[in-house]
Amino acid sequence: MQLDPQTDFPAFEKKLEDFKNRHFTEDHQYNRIQLLPLIELRSEETNNTSIIILLSWIAVIILVIACINFMNLTIAQSLLRIREIGIRKAIGSVSW
Repeated sequence: MQLDPQTDFPAFEKKLEDFKNRHFTEDHQYNRIQLLPLIELRSEETNNTSIIILLSWIAVIILVIACINFMNLTIAQSLLRIREIGIRKAIGSVSW
C-alpha cells in the first residue's frame, strides 16, 4: 500500500497491530505486521547483494542463450524455405 508522506509510521503500525489482534485468530497471533519501504524490504529479505547480482547475471546469460537459439532456428528454417522456393521455381511454378 502507498501511504501519505505525512503519515506517522509508529502510530499507523500500532493501528495495524490492533487490527491484527481484533481480526486474527489465536493461531496467527505470532504473525507480525511491519511497514517497510520497498528498497528496505528487498535488502531485509536477502541481506546479501552478491546473490542478487549473481542471479541477475544468470538471467542475462539465459536470455542471451535464448536469443542465440532463436536466431539459429530462424536461420535454419529460412535455409529450408530458400531450398523449397528454388525447387519450385526450377519446376516452373508461379509464386504468389
